[in-house]
Amino acid sequence: MSWIHRLDGDERMVVLASLLHNLHHEDADLNADQWNTAERMFADLDAAMNGAEPSGYAVAIDEADRKMVWAMLCGYCHDIHAPVDNLSKEAWDRAEELFGSIDNLPRGPKA
Repeated sequence: MSWIHRLDGDERMVVLASLLHNLHHEDADLNADQWNTAERMFADLDAAMNGAEPSGYAVAIDEADRKMVWAMLCGYCHDIHAPVDNLSKEAWDRAEELFGSIDNLPRGPKA
């Protein structure tokens, strides 16, 4: 099972919103709880990207996707797009693949 399937509906919505923003230049409306989740996800991934032992959401997201998801959250949450601009073609392809898989996931609480 992919890491994205282990996230709850709000967490998947945050990832979807960050991908939508960076891949398709559209913004999703997140509620206050979802924005709080986005900030927690960004903080956990940012710490891991800066050398801290991965924890929280950084552990929940597969290592192969952490940099790409972190970059997408940088662009979406903080309007910092340099990390997105510097992603490899493979990371962009993975982002598109992930976007397609999230779009088809059911929303709601973790099973």
